[in-house]
Amino acid sequence: QSPDNVQALSLDVDESVWVLTKKQLIHLAASGTVLDSADLSTYAINPGYLAIDNLAGYVWVAAYSALIRFDAHHLNQPKVVDLPPPTGAATQKIDALAVEAVSGTLGVVSRNMLYLYVRNGTLIKGVDITPQNLGTIQAIAYDPYSLSLWLGGNGGLARFTGSGDFAARWPVNNATNAIGVVPFKLRPTVSLEIPSDNGLLNNPQPTITLGLGSSC
Repeated sequence: QSPDNVQALSLDVDESVWVLTKKQLIHLAASGTVLDSADLSTYAINPGYLAIDNLAGYVWVAAYSALIRFDAHHLNQPKVVDLPPPTGAATQKIDALAVEAVSGTLGVVSRNMLYLYVRNGTLIKGVDITPQNLGTIQAIAYDPYSLSLWLGGNGGLARFTGSGDFAARWPVNNATNAIGVVPFKLRPTVSLEIPSDNGLLNNPQPTITLGLGSSC
């Protein structure tokens, strides 16, 4: 049982669950057993956003103006990532964040800016989204196939490329509260390289070579 209010949940690829509360980041096994936890009071006040970089094993947590990256296997070694100075406001205010599944690019919306970070926490781009007139951003999602980033607010829905360039906008009658995309799936493949498939051999102990790959 969580000791305080749950703010966000995220399922990992091994079917474990990450739970974000107002005071803790908790990692639960599929059985419900607590695998690890981290006290967030030192790093953030009232954290509310959670994003998992499954391939790299990173967990991103965001509060009002704080962005923290945790190593999923060492929660006691967090990295605090600085946000750029705010424009036209006293402080930053993180409204949403999401991770692109393959590259690990982190998209962070703060007020009227979209910030893109690479896995190590380095800022690579800041995009002013004021011209798109989206209002307060309430939903964000990466499309793992086109690598595009979707933003939804109370003023509209917009798509950006993976590099942060504006692509399209759609008006909405009501506020966008959530965006759903088809999840990214990576399956291992095994193929017979040597000898050739269905080939005939005279050697009773042939050398066998297998090819390992993946399909998305």
